[in-house]
Amino acid sequence: MIKLQTRSLSLGFAQPLFRDLDLSLESGRITAIMGPNGCGKSTLIRALARLKKPQRGTVELNGQDIWQMSARDFAAKVACVPQSMQLPDELKVFDLVTLGRNPHQKWWQSKLKENEQAQTESILQRLELTSLKNKYLNELSGGERQRAIIAMALNQAPSLLLLDEPTTGLDFHHQVEILQHLKAMKESCGLAIGIVLHDLNFAARLADQVLLIKNEKLLQGDLQTVFTSANLKEFFQVDVASFKVEESHIYYLRDFI
Repeated sequence: MIKLQTRSLSLGFAQPLFRDLDLSLESGRITAIMGPNGCGKSTLIRALARLKKPQRGTVELNGQDIWQMSARDFAAKVACVPQSMQLPDELKVFDLVTLGRNPHQKWWQSKLKENEQAQTESILQRLELTSLKNKYLNELSGGERQRAIIAMALNQAPSLLLLDEPTTGLDFHHQVEILQHLKAMKESCGLAIGIVLHDLNFAARLADQVLLIKNEKLLQGDLQTVFTSANLKEFFQVDVASFKVEESHIYYLRDFI
């Protein structure tokens, strides 16, 4: 079991993006983080991933302040797919994905163990990257590169996975494929997931809880509580309606062109 929790978290730069956030990411639950551009979603992911220190408050992993942990110990439990990542073009896909094993390896270990090799190959296959594994990153499309970065994060075998708009640049097939894979890992392995999304319908099918952010205002809860027409209009300035299909809701814009 894993629990990443913020306590009275305030984040920003010269001015705070939001204040006093109490948020909990737990095993077997997916949290969708949503809001308009510039509201602080990416900044929050960076703070949860130990990439940005908060202005005030703490982020704790199983009760321990993450800034009191070593980077290696933290990375053995938490993986992050940021919105952008600087990587050397001369790196091959297979080599990139194997970097996910670094937090679990001894400093003298230069090769993958047999089980690590098998795990890496399995992840490449699941994300449809096997045919690309010997290609250099500069030979990939933007969507292929994004899938390779997600594969590297999954190869960390984290207990908690943070993703900042992971479907950006992916065609519709691979968007669905990635999100279905995340949901399957939540259900089979108890993976805790925090994910920045813009698509209401993806969030409705995927998330157990939602956090909306806008102009320092925070709203969180389950889908039924958060995804009301009034809340969506307040946070996104659009008139949204929904209808139920099977066990989920489909959201659409009223009076769209």
